[in-house]
Amino acid sequence: MSILSPVRDLLVSSARSIFEMTVTKDVLEGAESGRFPQRVWDAIDDAGLDSALVPDDKGGAGVSFADAAAILRVAGAAAALHGPCTTPPQSTHVSGVVAFSTPFDLTNLSLMDASALQKIVAYLGGSPLVKHWAGIMASPYYHVGSASPPFFMAHGRYDPLIYVGQSRLMAAKLTKKGVPNTLVQLNISIHDILFLDTSPQYMASTCGMLSFLQSTLKP
Repeated sequence: MSILSPVRDLLVSSARSIFEMTVTKDVLEGAESGRFPQRVWDAIDDAGLDSALVPDDKGGAGVSFADAAAILRVAGAAAALHGPCTTPPQSTHVSGVVAFSTPFDLTNLSLMDASALQKIVAYLGGSPLVKHWAGIMASPYYHVGSASPPFFMAHGRYDPLIYVGQSRLMAAKLTKKGVPNTLVQLNISIHDILFLDTSPQYMASTCGMLSFLQSTLKP
């Protein structure tokens, strides 16, 4: 996962969807001759992309220049798809998700240690109690749907940083939505789970993950 602000994630996702749906070769050729379709401007305006840098108290999103640059990169990528050096589009399909000791719900303060909360406050730009919307947008728990890919999760039962309840809630949400999922709870009291470690305490997560990847990534 890239270290981006939740607001930037949302804006980039919206921009990508809009440009993929509206920007065509004809649109770009028209723009070069001064004819830019109103429907494209309308879509950009409806998503708030044209006022992204405007402070939130003035009706904009109040994003940083780095956030705005990320939107411009998406716009450039959309234009490049129809340029003279186009390449076949790459699939964005997600076959499966592997998550170790993950904070799936950043708004659930009861399931994390104070030191973890400090990192989340820094990530969101404020407490989840104040930045609640940003916390929701950045939390996988709130984006689970019936079309979500299968999940493999591993978590220490006595994780002192991100409590195992985070993974248990996610597993319950996935099950409720009918999404295949596996949660391995290790009898360890540390936060970090070693990948591909064959020590007895990690065998369940290592073997479980390899089996999951083999079944979800096969052609």
